[in-house]
Amino acid sequence: LTPRTGAVEMSARDPWVIVGAGRVGRMMGLWAQGAGVEVAATWNRSQESASGTRVLLGVTGLSGALPDALAGLEQRPYVIWLTVVDDALQGVAESIADWVPDGSVVLHTAGSESSSVLRAAGVPDASRVGSLHPLLAVSDPRKGLERAPTCTWTVEGDAEAVEVAREVASWRGI
Repeated sequence: LTPRTGAVEMSARDPWVIVGAGRVGRMMGLWAQGAGVEVAATWNRSQESASGTRVLLGVTGLSGALPDALAGLEQRPYVIWLTVVDDALQGVAESIADWVPDGSVVLHTAGSESSSVLRAAGVPDASRVGSLHPLLAVSDPRKGLERAPTCTWTVEGDAEAVEVAREVASWRGI
């Protein structure tokens, strides 16, 4: 982050936590891995989905109630992706707001919401918020990753979050 916060500057290459690792979340996990970025953990509502994510990405797949499911993660800044369906975004953001480590960048992929929903949900001012949304139907994470460079993307949010989102997009030539 910027010197005005007194926090360390974040990069898209800092470890990721993906909350809502369904099709889009798994696509983002593959995206990170293709760029050599550590996915520290993913979270799904069900253990079955968490197991599927663990098999595909080979990372810690958490499930259960939020924020308790994330409690075992090291308290350090992360790039946190909320890749849940649009209707669930507000509730999930509210659930994790008190857990979000200072200095993190919290990004969502919901097309119908701006990043202001994250602040309204209580994501702390010591973190940056934004969104990066593909105008793409992702029916399969691998196919979505292949098609990602061919679709239109929207990005918005705090300047630092937008910078991180643009860095992520650049890895796929977007």
